[in-house]
Amino acid sequence: MSKYSIFDVVKDVATGNVSLSSGDLADRRIKICEACPELKPTFRVCGKCGCQIDGKVRFSKSTCPIGKW
Repeated sequence: MSKYSIFDVVKDVATGNVSLSSGDLADRRIKICEACPELKPTFRVCGKCGCQIDGKVRFSKSTCPIGKW
């Protein structure tokens, strides 16, 4: 799967092609991110891709930039 960037999210939201993760999947992803050394905790931003993790984990097409989920 190719990387799903913020630009893809914006395009999908604009076209109504949004696919959200289940609550359980989003919770699992958040826990992985919270344990990752790349997380910038003050703003809850990924140090690799720059995405705000609380939003990113909710899009089913999203991927971790270092392959953790």
